[in-house]
Amino acid sequence: MTIWYEDDEFWSTSIGWMLRERIDQAPAEVDGIVKLTGIAPPAAALDLGCGIGRHSLELARRGFTVTGVDRTREFLEEARSTARAEGLPIDFVEDDMRHFRRPGHFQLAVNLLTSFGYFEDPEDECLVIQNLY
Repeated sequence: MTIWYEDDEFWSTSIGWMLRERIDQAPAEVDGIVKLTGIAPPAAALDLGCGIGRHSLELARRGFTVTGVDRTREFLEEARSTARAEGLPIDFVEDDMRHFRRPGHFQLAVNLLTSFGYFEDPEDECLVIQNLY
């Protein structure tokens, strides 16, 4: 039996609509991130659990060097399509946030909306935090 957070159909049907509904919020959210962190382009930014790329796209529009990571192929395909249409050079990576690491590569790392706190094992949550760090 597939664990719910590893079920692509769940993400596509239950969460995809919510992400698309919130696309217009991304500019204000990125404004807040930039203001809070003081990090400016062309810094390397990681959007861990990027979904359809709402924040990855907005960060790239502002000149950040962006890597977006998600495990849901359908979301990444949508994000890549939007990035191509806008001519944005974003590295979208299909991987599990518990495993993706590029130590010392990013000056900014974000994990937004519903992308944290759903693993059953607290050790998995610790892996995510360690990878963000």
